[in-house]
Amino acid sequence: MLPPEAVQIIVDLALHAILIGCMAGFFCSRLLDKGIDFVLYLIERRDRINAARNRDHSKVPSIHG
Repeated sequence: MLPPEAVQIIVDLALHAILIGCMAGFFCSRLLDKGIDFVLYLIERRDRINAARNRDHSKVPSIHG
């Protein structure tokens, strides 16, 4: 049988491991979410730029009236 101090240390370490794991999981999920949003933004930006390059600008009305 382990002494009470050893049990308390094991319980404290386990709780700290759970806490650190939850914090790391939350951080990684937020980082992954922001990363996916950034990649989607870059893809949409590239598509808008390509659409503007391929557009027939002679059909666009002049801004000068």
